[in-house]
Amino acid sequence: MKKVFISGPVTGLEYDQVVKKFNAVEQKLLDMGYQVFNPVSFVKPSDDWKTAMKKCLRTLSICDSICMLKGFESSKGAVIEFNIACDLDYEIMFEENLKIAA
Repeated sequence: MKKVFISGPVTGLEYDQVVKKFNAVEQKLLDMGYQVFNPVSFVKPSDDWKTAMKKCLRTLSICDSICMLKGFESSKGAVIEFNIACDLDYEIMFEENLKIAA
């Protein structure tokens, strides 16, 4: 089973909306048969940026694919995760291609 990490903007956004978006993408990926690693399930809202990134990068390292959420280009952390995934030849997916029901 392929392992996919969800990556997208968090900092500066309303946390409830972030959770809703990440969880919707998680459900779609589960329905597609992936084992999903969703940062909102293991990064605490109180974690500072460096702590959050360390947790995310550790988790990303055990995956073989990544799903980039809309707006990831404006997120320093998501861009780092995207570049690592590209360098490691991960399967790259984009939220806008998943056809997620609103």
